[in-house]
Amino acid sequence: MNKKSHKARYSVFLEHLKMARYNSGLSQVVLSEKLKEPQTFVSKCERGERRMDVIDLLSYLAAVKADPVKFIDQLTIDLKNLESRKPLSAPWQEGGSPVVYMKAIAKRKQK
Repeated sequence: MNKKSHKARYSVFLEHLKMARYNSGLSQVVLSEKLKEPQTFVSKCERGERRMDVIDLLSYLAAVKADPVKFIDQLTIDLKNLESRKPLSAPWQEGGSPVVYMKAIAKRKQK
């Protein structure tokens, strides 16, 4: 796999990480407290500055109460869609942004 392809695939993984946290309604600060790590740990993981191993991923998903099997299944679908140039499932891919999506989730939880 060439570097460009790997970077694109890892970017999809990072979007799924962020989406899992947004869906839980947790901020990076709250998630970092649950993980007993500094907030910069979460930020660096979500930006790809710090690579995650399987143990890190399982801890992250447990903290945001995301099902690891569903996470991997959806990630696999999106990686296949990336290869075939189909749209990804991330809700902000259609001109939105993660921040707008997170605010919408927060409003929904307040109701």
